Amino acid sequence: MSIRFFRSTRPDMTSLRTRRSNSSRAPSLRVSGLGGAVCFGLVACSGIAGDPSEVTPRTDPGAQVADHFPRVPLAHLPTPLEEMKSLSEWLGGPKIFIKRDDQTGLALGGNKARKLEYILADAEAKDADVVITWGGLQSNWCRQTAAAAAKLGMRSILLLSKRDDTPVRTDGNLLLDNLLGADIRILEPGTNVAEMAEELAAGERARGNTPYVVSVGGSRTGGSMEEPLGAMGYVTAFLEASLKGDTRWLPIFRDHRVMGDWLPPTMYVTRFHDASFRPLAT
Repeated sequence: MSIRFFRSTRPDMTSLRTRRSNSSRAPSLRVSGLGGAVCFGLVACSGIAGDPSEVTPRTDPGAQVADHFPRVPLAHLPTPLEEMKSLSEWLGGPKIFIKRDDQTGLALGGNKARKLEYILADAEAKDADVVITWGGLQSNWCRQTAAAAAKLGMRSILLLSKRDDTPVRTDGNLLLDNLLGADIRILEPGTNVAEMAEELAAGERARGNTPYVVSVGGSRTGGSMEEPLGAMGYVTAFLEASLKGDTRWLPIFRDHRVMGDWLPPTMYVTRFHDASFRPLAT
């Protein structure tokens, strides 16, 4: 099976359908929502696994990563894989599975909980008592950050930027941010958000508090985060999706697994047998 990868938020289903090989064994694809936009990870599979007893029993993927990076439990993991049978039928054969990170459980779910397990562990290690971050008015990242901070007994300050002059309505994620007790600052378009975050952090220090500043999405280093800790959450997701990571999906045998990261939009592919990585597309 040959798959072409596209730099867009939606794969070209026609191209995927026409590139299927005539193999006697049905291929499979896996779809993973891992970024701010939907990011598709496609997995080329060669067939059905053999005797399940020959496969290493499942271990906690997060525990493997936590050996090197501290982690606080915030999400309900592992999240399930759900087969998209109707889409497979429409495509004419390949099996497609979606990783249901909407079921992580933290403030109605979402994949950002994975990042926050490692980022807020770092905040706790630095004795932080207030988390400062930013995003759009309806930011999923800010919603889950406010929830995680509240769960760990920290305050949260959210800098939420308007896109235009439209009046602000307290609904959706903005309503949830309020219910979660976040200190919300609404910013006009064009505001230097990172600079304002540092000014707020300085004010918190002057009052005897210990702020932890993390940029929008938790993907980039800077502020208080010295290492790309958000990426560790997706290492955990990758291990969950591996054959050895979750024995519930033993019938699915993978030759290749693809992980997408939307910040920046780079994809990596790994062979199942040696777990070696190489860039696939940027």
